[in-house]
Order: sequence, then C-alpha cells, then structure tokens
Amino acid sequence: RLVVDGDTRVVGVYGKQEGSKVCPRNNGRAQYTFEITTLRNSHDILDGGLLEGATHPAPLFVERFEALLEQLSGKCEELVFCGDAAWHSAAILQQIEAADTSNDVACRCKYAIRAQSSRRLRPAIAAIEEDAWKDCGEDTQIAEVQFAFVDTRSGADERLRRHVVTRQLLPEKCEKVGQGVLVPLPRYEYFAIVTNLDWKPKRVWHFYNGRATVEIILKEGALGFQMDHLPSSRLAGN
Repeated sequence: RLVVDGDTRVVGVYGKQEGSKVCPRNNGRAQYTFEITTLRNSHDILDGGLLEGATHPAPLFVERFEALLEQLSGKCEELVFCGDAAWHSAAILQQIEAADTSNDVACRCKYAIRAQSSRRLRPAIAAIEEDAWKDCGEDTQIAEVQFAFVDTRSGADERLRRHVVTRQLLPEKCEKVGQGVLVPLPRYEYFAIVTNLDWKPKRVWHFYNGRATVEIILKEGALGFQMDHLPSSRLAGN
C-alpha cells in the first residue's frame, strides 16, 4: 500500500517574487500558495509547486491525480489519497472512485479525506444514535454515518459515502470561571472523514491522523529552505 498526502500552505513573500499576488485579506501583502503531494511511506515529494496568489488547489486535482497514477499505479496493489477539507468535493471523490473501478488502472484507489462541515452534514451527524458512539481514547468517541452530497456544482451526486465521525466534549464556558451549570447540556466538537476504505472506524481515524507528516514537510520548506523569500536573478520562486 502506498499512501499519498496532499496539502498546501499560503506563504507571504518579500519583494516581487514570481507567482505572488497581493491579497486584501493579508493586509495587502503579496503571497502565493505552496502546494505539495508527498509519499507518506518515504516522505518523498512527488509533485508540487507554486500557485499564484491564494489559489485553491482542488481544480488542479485531475492533473495531479493522473500524474500520481502514472508514477505509482504499477508499483503497488493499493493507492490511498489523504487530504484535508480543501479536497472534499464530489468531483475529486468521483475521480478516485472511477480509477478504483477502471480496468486501465493497475491498483485499487482509495481515499480518506476530511469532510467539510456543511448545513446538511451537521444534522446527519447529530442524528447518530447515542449508543452508536464508541470510546476510542483521548476523551474521544467515534461512530459512522452514510451521507450523500445530493446537489453539487457539477450536478447531482446521490451516492451514499461512508463518513467516520469523532466527537469530543466541549467544556461549558461558565465552568471555566468557577460557576456552576443549571442544566448541563453536552456540546461536542465533531470531525468527519469521508472514505471508501472498509476498515474499522478507529483504524481509519488513526490512519488519517498520520497525514501530519505532510505538515512537517511544509513547515520544513518554510523554515529550512526559506520558500517565502528565495533570491534569484529573475525574482522567481525556486
């Protein structure tokens, strides 16, 4: 099994570096998006580069995923793509699912992607029966629910997809300042992962958390290789 992690980081730059673009949300400072796709098995960078300004990476996924399949599909039995909520879209999931069933792709293709908290997903999570939640350590409980996008920008998508959901109990604000609670009503913070893996929920949760390695690589690029200001005669990013 080969595991691929995708991630991005918006980087503020100094000077007129190629690929930078002034962003009003960043106090008018120039910035660009540094995108990488890494192989978790070895921490190698497979693909990536600079995107102009604060570019969202999801529209580029088709090109990125085809490059990954060309590099890796003949070298493994199963390829798993992990990403944060920026990659949670029907088009991306559909492409991975199509590759998984295609006879032209030499390996199985799976995904574990953090789901965006939407106005339709939140009620579906809230409707999970209380006895369905199981303890999984660290004051965290876990369950799963089937959920469909229904309507997307590219059309209807009625396919039910498996969502592994964790929740953590939030403390009452009044308890932090030493006051009591008249009627205790539990409040939870939820975290959902959409996946086509058939593993047990706890294993999916631990597996997704392993993508923290890509954050380290991004941080290393900023601190160790100074990707926020790379001098060159062309004022270009390296």
